[in-house]
Amino acid sequence: LKIPLALLSDRYKSAYQKPQLKNPVPPPGVNGKLKGIHVILDAGHGGVDPGSGAHGVVEDEVAYDIMVRTKKIIEEQYGATVYPLVKDNNTQYTPLEKLVSGSNESVLTTPSYLTKNATVGANLRVYKTNDVYRDLIAQGVSSDAIVFMSIHTDAISAHAKGMMIYYPDASLRRSSLTKSGFPYNGFAEVRADPTIEIETDKVGSQDRSYTLAEHIMASAPAHAVAVHEQQGIRGRINRHGAYVPAVIRWNPVPAKILVEAGNCNNRDDARNLLSPKYRQHVAETLAAGIHAYYTPQSTPQSTSPNVGGQQ
Repeated sequence: LKIPLALLSDRYKSAYQKPQLKNPVPPPGVNGKLKGIHVILDAGHGGVDPGSGAHGVVEDEVAYDIMVRTKKIIEEQYGATVYPLVKDNNTQYTPLEKLVSGSNESVLTTPSYLTKNATVGANLRVYKTNDVYRDLIAQGVSSDAIVFMSIHTDAISAHAKGMMIYYPDASLRRSSLTKSGFPYNGFAEVRADPTIEIETDKVGSQDRSYTLAEHIMASAPAHAVAVHEQQGIRGRINRHGAYVPAVIRWNPVPAKILVEAGNCNNRDDARNLLSPKYRQHVAETLAAGIHAYYTPQSTPQSTSPNVGGQQ
């Protein structure tokens, strides 16, 4: 069998190999908890940018509530340290039975940024993540003990149903991001480190991220969370060209994913996302998946990465 040279490149490597962590992740702490693990949590959009919406779902409100619930579980049940990237100035970090529409989510940069521009908001999330990550590394925390998760809802074909997860396809990532001028120079995180250098081992990061996504998907059935029936774990978005979402494309954390908790264009998904009970189930799934990622004996059964995932 002669394999074409192109298929040996980094772009296709993970499509033909089961992802392997190149360095072992640290085991969980005492009694199966995650003491010493650091989780950077993001909720997509916010401020004047509501994100996607249909059938009563407003993405930023749903994603924020799931983030708050996930934060609470990870801290209280598993003992990990959580670093939220956004905060609702009205509801703070309180899970809501009934979602409240508003434009109050701010990115927790210095000073905080009440989102007025979606692109700026996404880039500032990356700079805040970089700031948290570099600070942890300077404190002696292993990069393997840090994970990143950004929570969203999608708006794709109404036939698509269930949770999907994106990991960063190594072939679609450049090595650095630099921002300067207004409004970026007004934020301490950008001034301190205007050029974000992402990890040199992009394939290793791709595989770590995919493995984290596998564990979360494997945790979904036990918590009654619907998952996308085909290609639920994807390395890229194919809309007007292939790309990796900015919050994981420029992200320096080796294990990083973007979670689409459901498709608001699908009536079943929308009904679920509007239910506080279901949002709690999603949060439980995300927290359990992170815990499983740090449990060496836990090996999810899944397919190889879908590097070219289609809708």
